[in-house]
Amino acid sequence: MTGSLLGNAVRRVEDPNLLTGRGRYVDDLPIDGALHAHFVRSPVAHGRVVSIDAGDALAMPGVVAVYTAADLGLTPYVVFFPIHPECARPPLAGDKVCFVGDPVAVVVAETKVQAIDAAEMVVVDYDPLPAVTDMEAALAPDAPVQNPAMTSNLAVGRREGEGARVLADAEVVVRARIENQRLAAVPMEGNAIAVMPGDDGRGHVVTIYPATQMPHRVWSEMAEMLKLPQEQIRIVVPDVGGAFGAKGSAAAEHYVVAAVALKLGRPVKWVESRSENMVAMVHGRGQVQYIEMGFTREGRITGLRCRIVGDGGAYGGFGGMLPAATTRMMATGTYHVPKIAYEVAVALTNTTPMGAYRGAGRPEAAAYLERIMDMASHELGIDPFELRRRNFLQPDDFPFTTLTGANYDCGDYGLSLDEAERVSDYAALRAEQAARRDRGDRLQLGIGVAAYVEVTGGGSATEYGYVEIHDDGSATVRAGTSSHGQGHATAFAMIVSDRLGIPMDKITYEQSDTALIPRGGGTGGSRSLQLGGSAVGKAADAVLEQAKAVAANLLEAAPEDIVVTDDGRLGVAGVPTSAIEWAQVAAASRADGGDPLLAALDFEQDGATFPFGAHVAVVEVDMETGRVELVRHFAVDDCGRILNPLIVAGQQHGGIAQGVAQALYEQVVYDDDGNPLTANLMDYAIPSAAEMPSFDAVNTETPTPRNPLGAKGIGESGSIGSTPAVQNAVVDAVAHLGIRHIDMPCTAQRVWAAIRAAQAGSPPDPWRDPPAVFAELPGPPLGAEDHAHDHDLELDL
Repeated sequence: MTGSLLGNAVRRVEDPNLLTGRGRYVDDLPIDGALHAHFVRSPVAHGRVVSIDAGDALAMPGVVAVYTAADLGLTPYVVFFPIHPECARPPLAGDKVCFVGDPVAVVVAETKVQAIDAAEMVVVDYDPLPAVTDMEAALAPDAPVQNPAMTSNLAVGRREGEGARVLADAEVVVRARIENQRLAAVPMEGNAIAVMPGDDGRGHVVTIYPATQMPHRVWSEMAEMLKLPQEQIRIVVPDVGGAFGAKGSAAAEHYVVAAVALKLGRPVKWVESRSENMVAMVHGRGQVQYIEMGFTREGRITGLRCRIVGDGGAYGGFGGMLPAATTRMMATGTYHVPKIAYEVAVALTNTTPMGAYRGAGRPEAAAYLERIMDMASHELGIDPFELRRRNFLQPDDFPFTTLTGANYDCGDYGLSLDEAERVSDYAALRAEQAARRDRGDRLQLGIGVAAYVEVTGGGSATEYGYVEIHDDGSATVRAGTSSHGQGHATAFAMIVSDRLGIPMDKITYEQSDTALIPRGGGTGGSRSLQLGGSAVGKAADAVLEQAKAVAANLLEAAPEDIVVTDDGRLGVAGVPTSAIEWAQVAAASRADGGDPLLAALDFEQDGATFPFGAHVAVVEVDMETGRVELVRHFAVDDCGRILNPLIVAGQQHGGIAQGVAQALYEQVVYDDDGNPLTANLMDYAIPSAAEMPSFDAVNTETPTPRNPLGAKGIGESGSIGSTPAVQNAVVDAVAHLGIRHIDMPCTAQRVWAAIRAAQAGSPPDPWRDPPAVFAELPGPPLGAEDHAHDHDLELDL
């Protein structure tokens, strides 16, 4: 077969159903007789549960049951891995609540409205305790301790390197305290689950429909929590309305609903409201970064010291480990850093538990690196593009192992930066900026650049693939990934069509059903194409070898002479008239009790891959009001070999929008008592398309040698490169006033305050001393439970 489908822009086959309302989500499932659950949640951030009175609720119409932690007896659990031996979360809070939104009881009723009304009638008596919501304040010696089994709120405390000594030979040291604020995931669909108990005739005693991105992880988690053999549980994931890392495992409410359904012997459904979602679904980011980077006067990096404070939220959510895991792993980014000292202190706080959010630790590393590089550019008087070029790892350095253990596969960082400079017409932008400054324009121009590298396809670098050819010549494809907007049905069908010549409209894709797919890593960490696609491609190759043997017998030729023809049949090379249809081959293979044309196998990748790129943001800042408008954004992302440019562009645009949102708009805020002040979309500033310009997203291609497709991930690149580029652009717009740093989100109020302070002769100081806790951290080795070095634990996020 000549030519290749791969590399061409193919419209997604999933989109017609989703765009015309034919998608089916958890709340759309037609489950006869389903009960509805609704949770009673704590209105206090920290307190003892004195009593729960459900009498009035039980008397209300339609109410079937009200359960508390004592009624269900579910054991506390950890997500992915424990960040501290004493950190585990009860699915329902028992004698103590730890954040506003902590569920203390569940009401089950015939209708959703009845459950909501009855939940209002459950009377809970709380004895409030002192709360702490600020991660740095939580590390103070006199901070109220959240977990009575611990002596402080320090959940993770680790040090490596030689501290200040890594900067001893620097001629110039640039320092900054950088906030990477807490964010809410805000997927269109919140957490949701439907549970159907009862024998389905296939050996399952319960079928569970969760909104998740990792069905097989939830499968094992449910088996452990419900104390059932895994083979007795079936997980089926319908359409999922976004996840962004926040649906990587079973939620606390999922466990409760499953237990209730089994206890009652009836189907139960729960779908999170938006108000619940803002306080109950795990949050992401949440770091304060004390960064010091040493340079020679010529602009060469001599050393890097990082002291990172992480917010673990309530119960020590696994997101609290990310500062010691992926942020640490990517600490040196695209640069040659000869020495590093890295320290991390993660605090428990009385806030929503922390989890993964698009990028899961990698955007945080890129944010502080690119911020400090821009500050160094001003300090040294070196153009920000040139300073980065002087410190980039070079193409012949790869494969390269960083000081933190990341094994980079390949890269050409200068290529993407050069392309970003070209497509943005950087010289013209600087000329326009200079002209505006000379004129004293009210709208000043800011230009920000950021270079990044990230890690994808790590962790469990194995994936399941399945291809079967049917007697009508159609094909079924399965994979252990779980698409919720990424376009797997299109991409995997393209791979099979390219290998076998079967038209895409004759290929059916099946996923996310444990009765059909025995294992899988799900979707997260931008792993799906490089692992799932490679698995499907490997299975297609295996099926082709089977088909060649059958076709050779039918055509009286040698198997090695059988090829896929340009019209999608199997024929003899060089004999165009000698070819047969796939339907004939499949039928012949099954004849007389023969085996079907089928391959089910696993693909194992030789290590993670490391996409990279460069972004340029252009903003206008109103010098009178501080208002920031993003006017252009240029992204040059390298995700290895591109199989479908339309899917890649879609991922770029979505990631850029979320990264811009962090830089300019979004932040979860609590008051001193732990009350969330951004618990709805009136207060939490998620932007719309009206706040975004049209993005200029292009690519370079540096194929990885670590999988047969040459592909790397693209799902998180936009959210990693865009955030520091936009923040750098905002600071650049006002840098002529002596301003060197403005924390995210760069709201009008913050920018205005910085401008006024600078005009008064006191621009904001970007540095202050880190918390005293860093002086008390244990030194290397980092401890027996060193998850920071166990890269298998975090890279599927």
